Order: sequence, then structure tokens, then C-alpha cells
Amino acid sequence: MQFASPYVHSLWRTALKTKIAPFAIVLCLVITITSFAQGPTPAAAASAAQPVATGPAAVPRKALIISTCDVSGNPIGDLKREEISIVDSGLAATTLAVRKANDLPLDLAIVLYADKRTFSQQQAAAMSLVKNVIRPNIDHVFVVSAGGSKGWMNPQIQWQSDVDTLTKSIEGLNRDEGLGDFFGFDFDRSATGMGRNTIQHFGAKDGNNAPSVFGVVWQMMKSDSRPVRKAVVIVRDAWAHSPGFSSRYSPVVDGYLQQVIGNAQMLGVTLYVIGLEDQSLDFDTNIGQIYVGMPNAPSAESRGAADENYLRAKKAAYAGGRSNVELMAASTGGHVWWSSKKNYTDATEGIASALAGQYVLFFTPSGAQVENPRGLKITLGHKDARLDAPNAYYLPKAQ
Repeated sequence: MQFASPYVHSLWRTALKTKIAPFAIVLCLVITITSFAQGPTPAAAASAAQPVATGPAAVPRKALIISTCDVSGNPIGDLKREEISIVDSGLAATTLAVRKANDLPLDLAIVLYADKRTFSQQQAAAMSLVKNVIRPNIDHVFVVSAGGSKGWMNPQIQWQSDVDTLTKSIEGLNRDEGLGDFFGFDFDRSATGMGRNTIQHFGAKDGNNAPSVFGVVWQMMKSDSRPVRKAVVIVRDAWAHSPGFSSRYSPVVDGYLQQVIGNAQMLGVTLYVIGLEDQSLDFDTNIGQIYVGMPNAPSAESRGAADENYLRAKKAAYAGGRSNVELMAASTGGHVWWSSKKNYTDATEGIASALAGQYVLFFTPSGAQVENPRGLKITLGHKDARLDAPNAYYLPKAQ
């Protein structure tokens, strides 16, 4: 069974006709987000799209998806209402009920990362996840990739519910082809003549200006009118999410991150991340070996200090990207698995357990008169439980 999204098809055709100058990095990224986010974003909160919350009198009940696992990663099957405490915008909220979410269908987006080194393993992980999680004719899935040197060429992005069909779709993905990904930070070093320069690269990954992968995901999630659980399994590279150290571009990267989080929270989408670790950071042995036979070259002492500063900056940039990936997942009630195992088996097992451990939490919002998004803190009295829950949510506009 397939469920095509004509609007996504239209986005793709429009993007192919659009030519964006390569030097307009910030502009093209902003256009990508605002054109394809489809719906209000946190940046537009001051407008009529983002209302002022009016508390429980206007919205007597709110439902959210949370997930619980024990210390071994197994789903908890006996969570009770009395074990849950909720603080909404600084005030206590009332827990009404908690119910297992398994009876709800699952809408799942799987987003691979166009990376030549790991793409085949990502495909194997996606196929394993589909086989172990998806219930045919109940759950819906679509699979795409992000980034790559070539734009996404298939306009027929469709919901599918047959495992064999999904497996073939995953096998047919091209490691060089993907939707646009505005998280594309890179960090390297040039060495010519008398000195070295540390270079930060910002902009769409691989210069790919295809429609935003996040915009397409949000639009697809809106296209299913059934009452469903919504989740995204997405492969992410910590480097690409780094804010870097630019006073001009780093705030833009932070803005992109907040827009992804805000849109996910508004749509009730949980982000589960398979994180690609950079294993080379502790083994960078070539630094300091490229100054040979240069007259007036810097002294060994100054080169050593420069090398140490570069490595420190490199690790800080990577840590910033890693932190951003973790924030993106945690803010939506999801989780990150930084995996180095073949085919990311630990991550796919963890994601399957997290989905199996999902509950629908019903609560009465507090009376705090605050704007969206409303800060949320949920705690459990359940012993040895790990809780994944969004840290904010949105109330609809009072009528």
C-alpha cells in the first residue's frame, strides 16, 4: 500500500527549476528553511501563527508521547500515572492518565546520510529496523537520504507499509544523492607558503540545494490524517552540526537547530538519531609535519603551539556539533546512539526498544500565561527508569 504526497512532488519540481548562486550561502539556506518548513516556525512565533497560551481553561487536556526503558535498555511495560510528575512552564500540571502507545499506528521517516564510507551500513541498519519494527498495513514508512553531491532525483516520495517494498526502496538509494541538508559545517586546514589557515565551511552539505530534507519530512508527517505516533530515525554526523566559531554564521546554525526542534515539537515528532562518530580525533598524528625546507619558516616551538591550538579548536568544534545533535534529539523526546558497531546494531536495537516503550501521556496544562513553546519537565518515580520526553510543547490558539 502506498500513499503519495503530491505536495512533496510539487516542491521537488519547483526546486529543480530554481538556480541559487553558490555565493549566497546564508540566503539560500534561509530560503530552504522558510520555503519548505510548511507551517509556523519558532522564528515566526511573534506573529499570529504562534499564540499566547491560555492555560487549562482553554485546553482541558494535552497528549504527548513519552518513552521509558530500564537500565538495560528494555521497554518498561507497567508505567503508572502516580509515578509521573509534570512541571509546565514552572508550575505543576495534573497528570490525567498514561496509556501504552502500541495500539496507535506509527508514521516513521528514515533519513540516511549521504556518506560514501558508511552508506552501505546505514542501509543495512534501515532494513533491519523496518523488519523488526514495522507492522504491515498498520504502520507507514518513507525512506530518503540527505546531502550528497547530487540532488534528490525521485519526486515520488511515498508512504509505504510493505516490508519487502521498503527493503527494495532502501537498497535502491544512491549514496551520492540526497535532499538538501543545511547542516553542512566542515573544519580543515590549509598549508601553503609561510603559514597555515584554519578554515570553517558553512552552508548546505556538499553544495546540495535540493529541497530541505526537514521540510519534506514535516510535510509528509502532515499528510497522514490518522491519529498516529510520529517518529524520525535520522543518521547524523556530529561535524556537520557544529556551530563553529563564526560570529556571522554560528548564530545562523543555532537558528536552524531551533527551527528543527520547534517544528518537531509542534508536530509531535520524536527524533531518534544514529550518530556517526569521528574516530580520528585521538589519532591525528600528521599535525606539524608539513613545514619542510621553507626559508624563514616558523620555529618548531611556534609550530607546536599552533598545532596544539588547532587541535584544541578542532575538538571544541566537534564537541559543539555533538552537543547540537544530542540537543535536537533530547528536546523532542528522542535519543542519540553514537555507534561504531557494524551496521549500527546497538542503535537499531535501542530504537526498537524506545518505540516499544512509548506511552501516551495525558495531562492538564498548568495555568501559566506564557507564550509557546511552553517549557516542560517530566520526572518519573519509577525505579531505574530512563525517560525520554520533550522539553517543551505547544498549545493551540484559544478560540
